[in-house]
Amino acid sequence: MYEGSRRAVRASRTIAATAVIAGLTIPSTVVLVATRVPIYNLGAKGGTVRLAATVKNAKTCAWSSSPKVAGFDATVKCKTGKVARSVKLKANTSTKSKSYAIRLTVRGKSTTVDQWKVDEAGKTTPTEPTTTTTTTTEPTGPPESLWVPKPTDVWQWDLDGEASIEPMPCYPGDGSLIADCPLDNRTEPNWIDFDPLNAQQGNCAAGQAGASCDEALATQAVADYHALGMHVVCYVDVGTAEDWRLDVGNGNFDVLDTDLEADGLTPSDLLGNDNGWAGEEWLNTNPTGPAYAFLQDMMTERLELAKQAGCDAIEPDNLDVSENSGTGVTETVAQGDVYAEWVANRVHSLGMSVAQKNFEDQSSVLEPYFDFVIEEQCYQYQDCQDLEPYITAGKAVFDVEYPSGTISSADCPAKNLVTGVDVMLKGLNVDPSPRVVCS
Repeated sequence: MYEGSRRAVRASRTIAATAVIAGLTIPSTVVLVATRVPIYNLGAKGGTVRLAATVKNAKTCAWSSSPKVAGFDATVKCKTGKVARSVKLKANTSTKSKSYAIRLTVRGKSTTVDQWKVDEAGKTTPTEPTTTTTTTTEPTGPPESLWVPKPTDVWQWDLDGEASIEPMPCYPGDGSLIADCPLDNRTEPNWIDFDPLNAQQGNCAAGQAGASCDEALATQAVADYHALGMHVVCYVDVGTAEDWRLDVGNGNFDVLDTDLEADGLTPSDLLGNDNGWAGEEWLNTNPTGPAYAFLQDMMTERLELAKQAGCDAIEPDNLDVSENSGTGVTETVAQGDVYAEWVANRVHSLGMSVAQKNFEDQSSVLEPYFDFVIEEQCYQYQDCQDLEPYITAGKAVFDVEYPSGTISSADCPAKNLVTGVDVMLKGLNVDPSPRVVCS
C-alpha cells in the first residue's frame, strides 16, 4: 500500500527547558534543532522562548519557525560571536499543528559552536534535552539541463502497481485518452508519477532488484510515456521496507535479512516496527545508525535502477520517518533532515530532479535541496502554509487530497486558501481513476 492516511499519525514530543552543547567542531553545515514546544503546554498568555549560541567561523545563522511565527524567520551573517533571539508563542492558534518547532541553522566550513542554550518561559516541565547537532552537506541543485516540473504543469499519479506490468494505465498505444482516466476538462498531463520498480514477483525472482526482467519492464514503461511527450517521475520508497520489493523478499524479509547478515549486521540494525501497512516496516534512517551505510547502498541501487529506466525525476516516499510515532527507530528531526538531504543530493548526482515528499514542516530547511514538492493532505491538516518556502522560491507544489465517498470537483478545497499550491483529488489506493484536478 502507499501513502494516503499515513500522515494522520504524528509523533508527540516534549521539549527541553535548557540544553547546552559545548566545543563542537563541524566540517560543513551545523543544524541545530532548538526546541519543539507543545501548544497545549503554553499558559493562557502564551510563552517566550529565548535561543542563544556562541559561534566561530560561521557564515550565516538562519532562524526559522513552524508553524511560522510572524517576524521571526530571518537569515543573518554571524561570523564569530554570540547570536540570540526571542520569540513569543501564542497559546491559541488557528493552525492544527500540536507544537511549534523553533530552529537555528548555522552554516559555514569548520564552524565551531561553543554554546547552545534554550530557555523557555511557559508551563512546561524540563525533560531530557532534545537539542541536537548534526553534520550535513551543502545542497547540490540539479544541472540546468535537467527537467523540473513547473507550477503550471498538470500531472497524473498512479501507484496502483500496474504501471510496470501494463505500462500505459491511462493511455493506449496511440496516445488517445481512455475512459478510466478522466482529466476533468483540463489538458492532458505534462508528466506522470508512477512506480516502475513494482514488478510482481511472478515476473522476477526475489532478490534480483536491478535484474534484467525488472529493468526491462521499468524501461519499457518509461519509454512509452516519453514517446507521448510526457516526462516521468518515479516513485522510490526510501523510508520503509516492503516485503514484495525485489531487494527485500518474496512476501517476507528473507532477501534483506540475508544481505544484512552478510555485512555483519542484524535485521534490527535496519528495520523498525510494522508501519501499519501489510508487509511493510520502517527503516532506520538515522545517520548514526549501525546500518546507515548499508541503507545508503540499498537506496543508491534503487535510484540507479530508476535512472537506468530513464526516469526524469524521483518521488522519494517516507522521508519523514523521524516525525512518525511508533516507528521503533530512535531519530531526531535534525537527523531525518540529514538523511533527506543525502537523498536529494544523491538523486541530483545521478542526473535527475527530486521532490520533497511530505515532511512539510521541514520545508524551510529542505527547500534548498529539493526541486519541487509532492504533498498529501495539507488542506486536510491545514499545514499548506509550511510549504511557503517553495512557493516563495518559485518552485512547484503539488498537493493530493483524499475525499471520502464519490469524488467530484465539489470536494476541491477553498480557492486561494494558499496561493501556489496545485491540488488534485484521488482515492487512497492512488489508482489512475478517480482523478479530479482542482482549478
